[in-house]
Amino acid sequence: MFDALYRRLTAWRGVALAVLTVLLGLICSRLGVRFDGFIDVHISGTGVGVAPLQAVTDQIVAVVLPSAVLIAVLRAFRVRVGPANALGVVGLVRFPLVVTGFFVPKLMTLVPLTHNPAAPDQRLFAVVAGSLTLLLLVIALLVAGVRGLTGFHGGRLAGAVAAVMLAAEVSSKFAVASAG
Repeated sequence: MFDALYRRLTAWRGVALAVLTVLLGLICSRLGVRFDGFIDVHISGTGVGVAPLQAVTDQIVAVVLPSAVLIAVLRAFRVRVGPANALGVVGLVRFPLVVTGFFVPKLMTLVPLTHNPAAPDQRLFAVVAGSLTLLLLVIALLVAGVRGLTGFHGGRLAGAVAAVMLAAEVSSKFAVASAG
């Protein structure tokens, strides 16, 4: 399903999608949403915006660094991928996360969650279910992107995707820690 989308993703479209994802991420940061990792979204319940320098750093860590990691991991698998196509895959993978960043802060102000261990809030279960669904979508987009760039199937595909996710997350955490 997603393979045809990735095959048609030309270099300029990939860069445009990555730029759009970064711009939307910067707008979301004004709503109090942080994207400080490849698949990380942190939403403050206060709605206070993220400092501009931190927001730009977060976007570099969330988009540019994972694109470099994707290129490096695929080169380890003996596949050459250009930076524009890597940016396109990362941009498309991150797009649902950024779109979520627009809606969830507003929903949180409309329906605040309460924490009572004796009587768990059903809205909390809805947030967890939505988060898991979003994570599955992000993983599916990454799998489709890596498959579209490499033609891999089976174990090679699973290994490449796992390596990209792990390396991108770990490197982003180190980058955020050293920058901040």
